[in-house]
Amino acid sequence: MILFIGTIIAGDSFEIVLPSNVSVLGARFICTILMHLQVEGDMRQGLRMMKYVTNHPFDFSNPSSAFFVALMQTLGGLAAEIACILFLGSIDKAIDVIIKFVALASIAKVDDIYASALPADGNKIKKASKPLMIRVHKRDWEAHAELNQNSSPSVSHKTQNEMDNVGWSRKIGRFVFKILRVTYGCWIFYFLPYSSLFLPYIAQLSRT
Repeated sequence: MILFIGTIIAGDSFEIVLPSNVSVLGARFICTILMHLQVEGDMRQGLRMMKYVTNHPFDFSNPSSAFFVALMQTLGGLAAEIACILFLGSIDKAIDVIIKFVALASIAKVDDIYASALPADGNKIKKASKPLMIRVHKRDWEAHAELNQNSSPSVSHKTQNEMDNVGWSRKIGRFVFKILRVTYGCWIFYFLPYSSLFLPYIAQLSRT
């Protein structure tokens, strides 16, 4: 559904316009803040899941699939917020901004709607599970790679043997996670909603 919105944004008739008054500017900014509050938790949870997979790949039968599930959750929330900023930037009436935001907010909840529709009985997704506690840290991997032994007493001998069987996929996954984590900490968490304030002026300057 975000892809459908993307085709509209990429169309020739789509144009980000300057707000005609303070009400339109305020409606855009408030709606963007609300969208950010709605999807930020999903992005943060996806980042935590990616960190857990890269630190504990031996806990999964298919760590690549587990990593991509977390990656989709993070990128899905980010894409929903960016689509909200861009699409609302093309609307010049406050009431239309609010109405279209409600529609965009419902798109960001599609995964929750799907999860709530799953039956609770006999469903592995909804069964009670333990929280993802980080037991193996970056320092443990570094010590294991340099000395081929673990210098941390928190990591068992069995875990050391499992770490020997992990290939380059973990390093690639960790690189992707770090890029997203730095972007999240430097820009997404604090400053992404403010893009709705200055983006129309940047678009106007690019057309002149």
